[in-house]
Amino acid sequence: MNKSIIKMINAGTTTEPLKSDENIWFKILNSISSSKVTQRKNLLILGDENSGKSTIINEIANRHPTEDNSRIPKYALSYTYIDINEEEDTVAHVGLYRLSGNSTYKSLIPYALTEETIGNSVAIISLSWENPSDFLKSLEKWLDILEDEIKKSISSDLLKELQNKIERSIHEYKDPNNNDSSKMELNIDSSELNEINIPLPEGCLLKNLGIPIIIVCTKCDLIEELENKNKNFNDEKFDYIQQVLRTVCLQYGASLIYVTTKNPSTFDMLDSYLLSLFFNEKNSNLSKSLLKSFEFDEPAQYIDKKSVFIPSGWDSKGRINLLNEEFDGIINRSDYEKIIYSTGYDAPSAMETILTALDDQTFLQNHLEDFQENSIKDTKFILNEKGDTHSITTTSPTRRYSTSRSSSFSISDNKYNINVLNRLKESTASNQSYTPKRKDKLPRTLSETADVDALIRNSSLKSSTMSEALQDSGALKNFFDSLINKKGTTSSNTGSSSPTTQN
Repeated sequence: MNKSIIKMINAGTTTEPLKSDENIWFKILNSISSSKVTQRKNLLILGDENSGKSTIINEIANRHPTEDNSRIPKYALSYTYIDINEEEDTVAHVGLYRLSGNSTYKSLIPYALTEETIGNSVAIISLSWENPSDFLKSLEKWLDILEDEIKKSISSDLLKELQNKIERSIHEYKDPNNNDSSKMELNIDSSELNEINIPLPEGCLLKNLGIPIIIVCTKCDLIEELENKNKNFNDEKFDYIQQVLRTVCLQYGASLIYVTTKNPSTFDMLDSYLLSLFFNEKNSNLSKSLLKSFEFDEPAQYIDKKSVFIPSGWDSKGRINLLNEEFDGIINRSDYEKIIYSTGYDAPSAMETILTALDDQTFLQNHLEDFQENSIKDTKFILNEKGDTHSITTTSPTRRYSTSRSSSFSISDNKYNINVLNRLKESTASNQSYTPKRKDKLPRTLSETADVDALIRNSSLKSSTMSEALQDSGALKNFFDSLINKKGTTSSNTGSSSPTTQN
């Protein structure tokens, strides 16, 4: 073997200076070996329960088949990974972390975002169109949690460097639809970016967490269902939701995308955009052909309410107001929740409420005491000049009876009718508690019941209370007289026939 090659191999352990020809060979071999180093990237997914976090991971994993790439288990902090391959070589590992929807596990975030890995990481916050009224609440919660945990686990110097990197990426974004974009590549060091102080668009990057953020709204196919089932959801309301989400994304320098499993192209776009964020470094050791395949040239989409994609660095307040010029950009959670209220598909509407009315007999029986009380209150007794007692029935605005008919109703008749009502009440109570073993009280026959029902219904058509029904007609009085006579006859017959039976 050539001695120069042997010296070059042992150059890492020797202090002898290499000759110029030997130094050239060392650089070549070093570049070849470093290009084969496997890069490591991390994706952290946050969001409430049932917001589609597992679906996002599974859809990304399905687009990059990896050995032993089973579905991610559900732990407080779950992990799986995918491999990025070039020909037969694995050039990168992408770790997929998913935090439980319970915010009490937020202390596990530093295990996914360490000082060594945060520079090569992306965070996703997952929202679900099942609960659009919770969008703002969920966003505020998880963004605050992410900010707190990054500040706790990352040093201020490193965080400042990462923040400059995010700001540079926003400055360097180029709109694929605009070839004459004014945004140019900044060939400057990140430490010099603050000295130059290039202004950002108004309202952009007000909070810089030092990590790329993507807001993913899952199950966007429910937008059409919301529109069909709930008349309160219309194009204006969907535009308002989009404007609120885009305003929050603008403040954090984040991206926004709607996805659904019913439209796989939405997850294709998310996967391509993620790879462009992971492998866009100028000093990347990946081959130029592989980096070329990771370039992302999809334009922003916001016209179709079911297909929205807003990349980081593209948006501005002026573009947000294109949806509705009256939007002031001021976000208040209580106001948002009032406008976008919770929707439940299974909850019955007011028109679907079923009311069950009582039958006539049950209603009259329940109000029997009220009828009796009203009959007493409505009749007042006075003495005339001769000392005779007669009654005057007070007439309410809803009653249309003359006083002459009431004045002919004597006190004795009134007492009699009250006694009849009392006996009717006792008879009704006895009928309800009747059992075959008791022989002292007989139930009414079917014909008697029918007569009572017909008589009460006829009387109810003419009167609004039982007392007025008694004043309108003497038929009810005659009926109860006959009923008492029958009852007395039956009792006497039973008493007279009992000795004969004993014989």
